[in-house]
Amino acid sequence: DNSLVSDIETAVEKETKKVGQPLAVEVMPLKNFYKAEEYHQDYLDKNPGGYCHINPALMNIAKR
Repeated sequence: DNSLVSDIETAVEKETKKVGQPLAVEVMPLKNFYKAEEYHQDYLDKNPGGYCHINPALMNIAKR
């Protein structure tokens, strides 16, 4: 989705300004995706005290 790529590019620009130098990231549409095994699905729902480095507010974006 081009709007998602645009949102990501905007976020990368914002982070680049924060750190004051270019970020070493590549922004492009996803080409390959492999769904994890069932026991990995909904990890934080199954393990409420579990850890994750991703802000939960961003997970709804990924679901779209």
